Amino acid sequence: SGSASAVAAIEPKANRNEPARQRFRDARSFYTYYGGGKVAELSRHDIAVLHTPMMASADVRRLSDLGVVTVGYISIGESSKLLDGDGSGPGGKASWYFDQDGNGEPDQNAIWKSWYANTNDPAWRANRVAEAKRLVEEYGFDGIFLDVLNVSEIYPESRPGMLQMIQDLRDALPYAVIVMNQGFDLVAESAPLVDGFMMESFTATYD
Repeated sequence: SGSASAVAAIEPKANRNEPARQRFRDARSFYTYYGGGKVAELSRHDIAVLHTPMMASADVRRLSDLGVVTVGYISIGESSKLLDGDGSGPGGKASWYFDQDGNGEPDQNAIWKSWYANTNDPAWRANRVAEAKRLVEEYGFDGIFLDVLNVSEIYPESRPGMLQMIQDLRDALPYAVIVMNQGFDLVAESAPLVDGFMMESFTATYD
């Protein structure tokens, strides 16, 4: 019956007490889901890449307790909100924004309406490390999913900072799973620091 299958779907995994990075290495399936709920469905997979605040902390912790490796989304190349920081950047905003066109305003991603951030700036790296630690230590994720690494291709001068960002995240979260989303030009040097690499949009584009 449907109720019986639902009960079976949320049985804890046999390896749930092993370290998250080991469970990630042993995983056979994953699911990327940027909505909320659906704990029973997601529990059928070994890894779940999830988005906050859509997926509530209680559900993240429930999945993790069941043995699913929960990986929380974090953008390290853009900020979804225009932040003030110390006000020393373009337009009186944070120091880490780019202004490639010299118009006095932070450069914006025309598709997603977010703002490109310079990973060479230690203040931005510190901001992202703090958010990653919050996701793992407070929200309950087993790891983090790094998005928008391709900013280092748009702004090649920021490539050293992007590599340093990944190192900073690994140093701050030695036991957490780290997955790179894209970042083809970074993967060779970052491979020793991360647990996985996702190739997004293999058969479809964002739209």
